[in-house]
Amino acid sequence: LEECVRFFTDFGLDPLDGDGTGARFATQTGQVVELRNPDDPTLPPAVQDGPTLREIVWGVDTQESLDKLATGLLADRSIYTDADGVAHTTDETGFGVGLAVSQPLPGKTRFPGGNRSGNVNRWNEPLSHPGRVRPLRLCHVALDIQKAGKEEAVAFYTGRLGFVPTDRVAKVGVFMRAPGDTDHHTLLLCHRPDRNQINHCAFEVARVDEVIRSEEHTSELQSHHD
Repeated sequence: LEECVRFFTDFGLDPLDGDGTGARFATQTGQVVELRNPDDPTLPPAVQDGPTLREIVWGVDTQESLDKLATGLLADRSIYTDADGVAHTTDETGFGVGLAVSQPLPGKTRFPGGNRSGNVNRWNEPLSHPGRVRPLRLCHVALDIQKAGKEEAVAFYTGRLGFVPTDRVAKVGVFMRAPGDTDHHTLLLCHRPDRNQINHCAFEVARVDEVIRSEEHTSELQSHHD
């Protein structure tokens, strides 16, 4: 747990007060990454050995919407609501799924203009060093799932939670966008590896310079720790 805390601190997320059972970090738009010990009894069972993703909590716009979704899920699976009003269940693969009333915060950044052919909107303004990079938000999560039952795994999100498929790549998986989102996808169920596990999470920064600087900063810290 201490090593994971160090990683997310180095990565640039903002530490939050914990509840004594782990550690919590926030993006600039208010999303929360929560770290727990693997034997925490409040977590859903792991789908793979070792440290892994145990639950994704999706933001819902209103309590009415949350109640409607939770009622629909009760038709074929157990669901419980914790003291903070978050509804918890599991998807077809066994990954934990949570629903919470939430509104994103505005990102604390200024997006510099960019120039390209036919669209020049930055005049006499050189790009400055971005300084300490802090991710704006968590863009999407990719999960690996087994090929057997992949259609049912996708249907849970599209049919029960209203996700919209944006790309179906036959030998890779299905990219989906959460309702109300404008990204190409917020979730990928990838059946190419044919096993259940976390694939990756993607975080957004303000500009490409911050991608480069973040990689440099992380490499520098890793060399120091080693």
